[in-house]
Amino acid sequence: MSKTNQPYVLSEVALLSMRLSTNFMQPYSHSQCPQKSTQSPLLTILILKAYLKMPQ
Repeated sequence: MSKTNQPYVLSEVALLSMRLSTNFMQPYSHSQCPQKSTQSPLLTILILKAYLKMPQ
């Protein structure tokens, strides 16, 4: 993959991940959770880290 295509590919991966996780996951893991962030962006971050092969 060339370096010029990498930002485009990363944005496509992020958009696909957000779309799918929003459709198939509940916004919050539990009704009593602090509700600081929904699960969709958190899953997207994990998918991007796995795609880039970054350590957790």
